[in-house]
Amino acid sequence: MRILTFLLVVVVFTGMAKAKEHAKQSKPNVILIMADDMGYADVERFGNLNIPTPAINRLCDEGVKFTNA
Repeated sequence: MRILTFLLVVVVFTGMAKAKEHAKQSKPNVILIMADDMGYADVERFGNLNIPTPAINRLCDEGVKFTNA
């Protein structure tokens, strides 16, 4: 009886771990950048070559960029 109980506990915990892993993978990654007093062309990716913005450039290259609101 103890072996059956142990196996049942193992199966339940394994199922719970896989469910959590699946839930983490199915959630989208969303980054919303809110900037005050920043114009459309104030970042390098949209035309400004005077101010380097490597992190925003990488986000644009690796993700989705919306240009029309």
